[in-house]
Amino acid sequence: MSEVCRVLLIEDRPTDAGLIRAELATIRRPRVDVTHRDTVQAGIERLGQGGIDLVLLDFSLPDSEGIETYHCIRDTHPEVPVIVLTGLD
Repeated sequence: MSEVCRVLLIEDRPTDAGLIRAELATIRRPRVDVTHRDTVQAGIERLGQGGIDLVLLDFSLPDSEGIETYHCIRDTHPEVPVIVLTGLD
């Protein structure tokens, strides 16, 4: 197992992003390195640079909403696992 898990957090609300970052910072092994983006497009651009182990994806973003948000990530980077975060019913 790698010593570092590189997580891409795609979340447009700064408060929610901060809470998620704080919670992930409590994990000691493996250490979690979080990169944050606030739109799907910015997330896709970051994924294109490589080195991401996991995506935490908000379902409601300024440039995408609902299941299409997930498909945008999976269609461009199917090799990276995605965990969907949502407050929607």
